[in-house]
Amino acid sequence: MRWPQALLGAILVVGPTALGLAEVGGGVYRDELDVYSQFMISPMIILFPVFITTACCSGTAAEIRNRFVVLVRARTDLRSYLATRMMSVALGGFVLGFVAALLPGLIAFGIWPELGAPFIDPVVYGLAPDEVERNALERVNYSQLLAFGWPVYLIGYSSVLGAWGAITAVAGVLALVALKNLGLAMVLPAVVFFVETMAVALVDHPLLGFMYGAFPFGLDQAPIGIMVLPLAVAGAATVLAARRILGRAQRLPALT
Repeated sequence: MRWPQALLGAILVVGPTALGLAEVGGGVYRDELDVYSQFMISPMIILFPVFITTACCSGTAAEIRNRFVVLVRARTDLRSYLATRMMSVALGGFVLGFVAALLPGLIAFGIWPELGAPFIDPVVYGLAPDEVERNALERVNYSQLLAFGWPVYLIGYSSVLGAWGAITAVAGVLALVALKNLGLAMVLPAVVFFVETMAVALVDHPLLGFMYGAFPFGLDQAPIGIMVLPLAVAGAATVLAARRILGRAQRLPALT
């Protein structure tokens, strides 16, 4: 990963926490989950797929633009090259997504109570301490895991955002090898992310949106089947697209 991509990855990881810390003093919160939600609804979440594709897929775009793939075709099986590239960016996307969720969570759940839990006052919401705990379990997607402790919840949700990062990165590579227009290919995963989210919101099913699937804050907790459906659909669509593109690797215009 070159330094511009590394910088983008660092911004994705640190940015939400920095913005959240700057904004958290403007409200009163029920508990640490509310503080974490404040971190994770940063305006930067809109740019999540853009950061992921730029950080993880710029190397592939450069190889295609510089005709490096032509040399690859002469030395190795093109499908093996593509499969290796997809696994590499999937790992990178997963790590970026995982850490982007983990870091603010460690601050909200681990450090915030040690600072005296500033700005947290459940009484303002008419909640007793035991009621806050029950409320948190039913508040947002995956917060049921708080029943097993905040580390379990944090690792679970971080893994979910990591999976979204992996899917987005692989989708970026697939777009790059399937389209001749590299600029369009780099933004296509973000376009799909946003268009799908807006489309399901327009038909009054916002819980099915990819954006809400990745950042489940601000809406009520969904049933478990609905909760995982956006991730399952996006993952299945990406796997099917990858299989199709690998099968046509020798005939793709971008690789010839």
